[in-house]
Amino acid sequence: MTDRPLTETQRQVLEHAIDHTEGRIEWFPPQVKGAARSRVLRSLFNRALVITDGANWRVAVQAYDLLGRERPKHHRVDPFEELDRLLAVAQALWELEQHKPKLHEPLRPYGGDAARRRAAPLVAASSVAPGWASRAT
Repeated sequence: MTDRPLTETQRQVLEHAIDHTEGRIEWFPPQVKGAARSRVLRSLFNRALVITDGANWRVAVQAYDLLGRERPKHHRVDPFEELDRLLAVAQALWELEQHKPKLHEPLRPYGGDAARRRAAPLVAASSVAPGWASRAT
């Protein structure tokens, strides 16, 4: 980390993340758009003031120290609570899949009323066509 001071935009982004989103960087000042957002994040990352998990950006503990803020207190997550939550979600999805309504009745590929209805007009049309008998002989 260098001794360069933070820009006003960098300071606003970090303070907003600390004060409003539990350290997640989700907000930028209105005048910062597009590639400028990437440059702000890259400069903070190069100074080790933010970290990423690939998709999300979070304020690093060094940023808390630099801004004179108290570091966040990490609460331990009980792995069994998380497992129970995931099992409940899986159970609900399974039940939805098992009890989902059918959109239509299954089609019978051979026989049944549909086959008779398809064949009937063909027979009737061929027997009453004008000039049928004259062409056959």
